[in-house]
Amino acid sequence: MLTDSTASRPPPRRVLVVDDHTSLRQLWADMLRLHGYAADVAADGLSARDKIAQQSYDAIVCELHMPGLGGRALFDECLQHHPQAAARFVFISGGWYADTDELVAGTGRPCLIKSFSWKQLHDALLTIYNANDALERDTP
Repeated sequence: MLTDSTASRPPPRRVLVVDDHTSLRQLWADMLRLHGYAADVAADGLSARDKIAQQSYDAIVCELHMPGLGGRALFDECLQHHPQAAARFVFISGGWYADTDELVAGTGRPCLIKSFSWKQLHDALLTIYNANDALERDTP
């Protein structure tokens, strides 16, 4: 008798990649898919905000410095309207700029500097997953 081994596997973790650079956004989404994640993309903070309101994500990989609604402003909106989503942010940045410390301060969220490795991203995602899985187990 044949069994369906996929029936016992949990669904893939859903990750939203938010970056205003098309090629980088697609590269990271493709890399995540290659490693078994379900990846979604948003080109800016406004479209990411809409996606977060409609869909639950296990992690949100978000560029800090974007035109319009930047990564920190998106995080702050999530804190107010979608606190579970805010706990799932991993910030990314093209460099450690003068305002990067200020933007990340007080969030408790990791920040990766481009060009980070797959291992760095994977480790940051695992940290987010482990913390949120523990919180869900401990919440009555």
